[in-house]
Amino acid sequence: MRALGIGAQSSATLTDLGNALAGLKDALAGHGNAPAGLGDVGAHLGGDLRIDTLATLDRLGPVVAPFADRGAWPLLLFTAAELAAMPTPHTVRRTGAPSVAEAAALRAAGPAAVLLIPKTTFTRVTLALAITPPAPPGAAPPRLDPPG
Repeated sequence: MRALGIGAQSSATLTDLGNALAGLKDALAGHGNAPAGLGDVGAHLGGDLRIDTLATLDRLGPVVAPFADRGAWPLLLFTAAELAAMPTPHTVRRTGAPSVAEAAALRAAGPAAVLLIPKTTFTRVTLALAITPPAPPGAAPPRLDPPG
């Protein structure tokens, strides 16, 4: 599972979101002024920025929903309390404040999620990518029903 977390100003437009995603793809491909380390991540992904779902703060739903619809991605909305419960150590270490994009990506990708691309800032938009690592060979599939 690859979840793209999105933080945005309420004034962000569909164009801003599209430009941010295009900028992230360009950075991963090694084009343009890539933030430190993104070229390495792009090589790791083999240039494949496949996204399974988008995630953001619930109050940003009206800003992000048209973008999700345009890309035919599911959109997960989380409350501020749900996102505040997610650790975002990369951004807290760097800025002293948590990140909506990182927390949303990690929450959407599940409890074993790993932040692959930390918060990356674009005009009026921040993006972060979290993935659920594949299960080790021979591992039992996760239970979907409660035990008992």
